Order: sequence, then C-alpha cells, then structure tokens
Amino acid sequence: PQDTSRQSSTEMMTARGKIDLLIPRGGRGLIRAVVDNAKVPVIETGTGICHIYVNKAANLDEAVKITANAKMSRPSVCNAAEVCL
Repeated sequence: PQDTSRQSSTEMMTARGKIDLLIPRGGRGLIRAVVDNAKVPVIETGTGICHIYVNKAANLDEAVKITANAKMSRPSVCNAAEVCL
C-alpha cells in the first residue's frame, strides 16, 4: 500500500544518500515545507496556474465534460484547471 503520511514525507526530506533530489508537487504549504525542511536537494516548482485551451475544431460536448471534470472533480488539488481559454 502507498504511504501518504507526513512521517514518510519527513523521512524522504532527510534521506541523504538515499534520495538524490525532491521535486515537490502540491499546494503552497507542502512545497514550502519541503523547501524549508529538506536535507536533500530540492527543485521548487511553484503551485502553478493550470489552463485549458479549447480549439474551435474541438467536439464541444467533450470539451465541456473535460473542462468541468478538470475543475470540479477535485478543485483543491494543485493540477485543477483554473483558466479556460
């Protein structure tokens, strides 16, 4: 089973000699915690703003379903859509 506990995150952040690099993906709080507490190198990615582009040739029924899912299925995650072009 996958371990998603904070304890395992802390262990990864301090696993010198076992982990070469961390690239945190998540909310602002998680990214800040990794950058502030890691004993291994970290690449800070930022939280990002995710866009959806709908081309005029797209199937609009499908585009609406995909866009709604990208924003409303889990709006608090870091890769939820924020802008539709």
